Amino acid sequence: MWTEQSSSHGRPPGPTAKSPNDSRRSHRWRSYGPRRRRSERPMSVCIRMVATASPRSTTSSSTTDERLPCRAWQAARARSSRASLNSVSTPMRALAAKRASEEHEMDFRLGPKADEVRREIRAFLAENFSEADRRRTLEEGGGHDWDLYRKLAAEGWVSAGWPEEMGGGGRDPYEILTLYWELCKAGFPWIGLLNNGFIGHTLLALGTDLQRKEVVPRIASGEIAFALGYSEPGSGSDVAACRTQATRDGDDWLIDGQKMWTTTGHTAQYIFMLTRTSTQERPHRGLTLFLVPTDAEGVDVQPVHTMGGERSNAVYLTRVRVADSARVGEVDKGWAVVRFALGLEQAMGFADLQEKFVEDASRWALARDDEGTRPFDDPRVKEQLAQTAIHAEVSRLLRHRSTWLAAENRDLGGKGAMTKSFSATSYLDDAQAWTQIIGPAGMLAEGEDGAVANGAFEEAFRQTPVNTIYGGTVEILRSLVAEIELGLPKSR
Repeated sequence: MWTEQSSSHGRPPGPTAKSPNDSRRSHRWRSYGPRRRRSERPMSVCIRMVATASPRSTTSSSTTDERLPCRAWQAARARSSRASLNSVSTPMRALAAKRASEEHEMDFRLGPKADEVRREIRAFLAENFSEADRRRTLEEGGGHDWDLYRKLAAEGWVSAGWPEEMGGGGRDPYEILTLYWELCKAGFPWIGLLNNGFIGHTLLALGTDLQRKEVVPRIASGEIAFALGYSEPGSGSDVAACRTQATRDGDDWLIDGQKMWTTTGHTAQYIFMLTRTSTQERPHRGLTLFLVPTDAEGVDVQPVHTMGGERSNAVYLTRVRVADSARVGEVDKGWAVVRFALGLEQAMGFADLQEKFVEDASRWALARDDEGTRPFDDPRVKEQLAQTAIHAEVSRLLRHRSTWLAAENRDLGGKGAMTKSFSATSYLDDAQAWTQIIGPAGMLAEGEDGAVANGAFEEAFRQTPVNTIYGGTVEILRSLVAEIELGLPKSR
């Protein structure tokens, strides 16, 4: 290391302006390393580098004046580097010793309890969920099967994540995460289970004593199920723009309006209904939640079939009368209830579906044809497979962070919105990229001749767009992240 910058001729430049008080000689150019003797022979570049390779001048490589070929120099430099690690004074040795004595690797596995859940669920599926059931689920697209749901309830899985003191199974968030991953991977109709888990959790946290006593146990036993009634025509992206009106009528409420995309509304007994009870407040105020029976007079449920193959519903409400005991939370303060329920939903993301997509894509890419070639040999396939796996892994880790916060009883903040936003957009991008690479064959559905990966790419292409809308659009979620996590002003 030199004390000053040398000139292009290898000598220091002369003084530019000598101070009258400066009687010292010009600076000599010197190295911090050992000074060469005049009798030493000129050294090659390799030997010069060996001489400065070690921080300790007493090593053999720093005192030799023997000419070394570059390969020998590299070996000497490696020995010198190892010698520096053995120095007591170097931080690297302390770190190496710490690594040797303790285990410091980050473990992203979910723990032995989650492993036990995985074994239990796989055994349940092997006994109760056949290939015929999977195909029927895919064809119907309703997201809920009463026979299968009641079998899960009988095993305690509907209420598995609720606190034990409130009649639940007391399973931690890691175990619940494993439950949904295994069901999703098997193609099980899990949307109804997910809705009921969220709503049961919400009622336990924010519901009345009567609701905890009468409604929650019926959810746990598999007797009743709920659908979500948030979205409306023209206000699906922003639930705060809700226009379905609830008006007091004595001790009851009368509800008028329309809901859209009410998945499982045709099989559920109740709808977790968001209404507007005041127009005098700001949009996020004046909202109230109700438990509305689907068989009540004035409720009309009509089917809506989506591009993704799902059966959703439009719900029309005309002077639907519900008791005040069906209200969840305080009047005009339903936004807090919605945020609690949506936070649970958003934190799930779509990592399960993405990981399954990676498995399907890998299986197809690595399979050899009759000539022995693989799609994986194409650099485009190789690159996209890596990108898809990276997206799935990031989504999984984001979800793990949200799960950890829930397990530690910490506020999710904007973490749930962040998880769903990234997961939904990356899954959509990957599905579209794969169809571009594969071409027309990638648009063939399961069961059609020539379908690639048994229709996995076609299914993902159809289903991923709606993921950017369910549970809050990506645009709304990004706004939440900006406001909550970054402290930026509201964008709406």
